[in-house]
Amino acid sequence: MQVFLPPEIGFCFGVKRALNLVIDELKREEKIYSLGELIHNPQVIEDLKRKGVVFVSSLSQVKKGTVIIRSHGVDPSLIRKAREKGLKVIDATCPYVAKVQRIAKFLSQKSY
Repeated sequence: MQVFLPPEIGFCFGVKRALNLVIDELKREEKIYSLGELIHNPQVIEDLKRKGVVFVSSLSQVKKGTVIIRSHGVDPSLIRKAREKGLKVIDATCPYVAKVQRIAKFLSQKSY
């Protein structure tokens, strides 16, 4: 089987949105935290680190400031906990991912 790739491959809508949210926030804040990697792209992650994004694996690593929720989303309880800590939360979850999460929650509540 032969696989053909176009000369340029871009990001999907959700990734573009997440990156734009981070770039916009970097204009206002010197340092922001990302709860997990924002997207699955090592080159972009390294670039964001150089620009001041700090990637953390746990909310306990963030004492104050702004937290970006990665494009793949997180458990809603983490967002609630971040807000309870007084952190500014920017939810970069892809709208399509968020929709699937809402449907899964609904179906789970209906015992599917």
